[in-house]
Amino acid sequence: GGPGLCCLAEREHYGSTLPIVWWDQPRGVVLMAHPFAELVEMTISEVTERATQSGYPVNLVAHSFGAHLALHVAVRIPDRVHSLTLLAPVFDVVDGIARVGHRVVERLPYAASLPRALDLLAERPYSRECFWNLVNELMTTPDFLQVYFRDEAGTPYSDFAALMARETVLDASAFRTILQDFWEMPALDTPLRIRCPVDLVFGNQDVLIDPIDGERIWSSYFPDARIRRVDA
Repeated sequence: GGPGLCCLAEREHYGSTLPIVWWDQPRGVVLMAHPFAELVEMTISEVTERATQSGYPVNLVAHSFGAHLALHVAVRIPDRVHSLTLLAPVFDVVDGIARVGHRVVERLPYAASLPRALDLLAERPYSRECFWNLVNELMTTPDFLQVYFRDEAGTPYSDFAALMARETVLDASAFRTILQDFWEMPALDTPLRIRCPVDLVFGNQDVLIDPIDGERIWSSYFPDARIRRVDA
């Protein structure tokens, strides 16, 4: 996820109960000239190493912004990928963050400057300055991450908030630098010629992406993908 997120929350919640190797995006890429491109190369190296060790192509699972990494992996080393599962894949980070902002306005106390930041981004959706202004407004909104959870989430949210308070789950510097580089990369062609099975999984209450929009966008890359929604 992220960019700049790690698997601390998943690793803490699930431990070794799932047959998944939790991989944290290396945050050192922020020091590179092209952080997103370097992150792609590191992801490819990780998948290649796992496939070599096991002797089989891997079942690759990607979450949120991580779906963009998975796209590049599947295109570059298709023989190393047995299947592709994209969980709540976010295509447009700008739109996703704006959706978070609107949900905060709907559900939580907020500063008067937040709606103004949303309005400015709506007026200038391709302005990086307006986007980063909105990000800064959200980061200064107390408990804004609560909107990622249901109102009745209770313990799951309090556990996540406690984790965020004691660990660096999101690297803000990595979020910014990787995203800046990602925006400068040429887009991949659609549809992608992927031979492996592809599953797209959307939450019907996802705060970052509308499932209908998500299905339309990602199906343009994977026309033969199996799509399902979950109550999440």
